[in-house]
Amino acid sequence: MNNNEWAVHIQKNLGGYNVNIYIIKKGLKPEIAYIKDNYLELSELIGGVEQEPTLKLPLEVWNTLEHQLINDKVREKSEVEAELSATKYHLEDFRKLVFKKDK
Repeated sequence: MNNNEWAVHIQKNLGGYNVNIYIIKKGLKPEIAYIKDNYLELSELIGGVEQEPTLKLPLEVWNTLEHQLINDKVREKSEVEAELSATKYHLEDFRKLVFKKDK
């Protein structure tokens, strides 16, 4: 499944204590997801009509979830490879310093 087929919109209610999360399936006829019996159920997204959010969370719960998603994210392969490469050069520099031959 292509990630471009879905969109997630986060709406933090100003002055409120809740966060509304809308999960939208894009396409010729966009659909909004609702949770029914612990599963996502799709319903046609009707323009100009206020839609209920897919999920409402207390702000405190959202802040915790957002923090966990950011801190525990799955890292991209290129990000890991770049970090390993930098570590390799860093270790090589340390080896040169530690094992430097006195002349």
